[in-house]
Amino acid sequence: MKQFIQKTFNIKLLEFTIVAALILFFCSNLIFGTISLLSQGPDCLDQWFFCYRLENQITRILGLNPGGIWEGGIFYPFDKVSILFDEPTWGVSLLFAPLWLFTKNIFLVLMFGGIAALFLSWIFTYYLVKSLGANRLCAFYASAMFCLSSISLSLILLHTAFWSFFLLPLLGLITVKIFSTSKISWGILWGVLFGYLAWSSVHLFVMGGLFLCLFISWNILFTNHSKKTLQVLLVAFVIAAIIAGAVLVGFGNSGRHTHKISQSIRE
Repeated sequence: MKQFIQKTFNIKLLEFTIVAALILFFCSNLIFGTISLLSQGPDCLDQWFFCYRLENQITRILGLNPGGIWEGGIFYPFDKVSILFDEPTWGVSLLFAPLWLFTKNIFLVLMFGGIAALFLSWIFTYYLVKSLGANRLCAFYASAMFCLSSISLSLILLHTAFWSFFLLPLLGLITVKIFSTSKISWGILWGVLFGYLAWSSVHLFVMGGLFLCLFISWNILFTNHSKKTLQVLLVAFVIAAIIAGAVLVGFGNSGRHTHKISQSIRE
């Protein structure tokens, strides 16, 4: 039994290594191109803005930049009530805070963060497609077609609000696990990750949440499941609502406060 488990682990590890190596090979032009740009710095206002927003949030998380999470520090007179952009991205900033702490180079974090996000999205998309019944070749082809599409390269690679996209195929994969095993641990993990997504990108929380609800509904309607599976899903949604609610309520209040100030200025 022990030898069987070890053999299975070795096969899965070999598979992951091969898939990861192929992804890095296909992304090699992006990686080398990014390295060549590091000495130049940002070349447009959008990149400077992304750098500012990301570093502002990272330093605030680390306690190096005092202020509340809704104090954007820009767009006067909204600097005390506005966020840094049109949605919170604190989850993304938290993920890449260790890299900034190690390098203290926010441009490097911005450039390689996009590549890391694309890599993770590719990996988890591969495993999600495979879990749905595709063989390894078809799963890799499907994930490659998606992650190398123009929309993925323009959003996941270049916009920090979409760096957390990899959580969506990961949540889809966990959903498959919930329906196949009904383990409460998968439900807890699902709830934590989906709630964390709200702290990373409201765009992806809403659009990805719609995808996940449709995926879950399809499994409920057309696959065999137990009562325990529904209980696990309920636990998952409750945990997600608690975590996401903390940021979404504040986000809504901040937006309304900013809107009131804007109206008073116009008047």
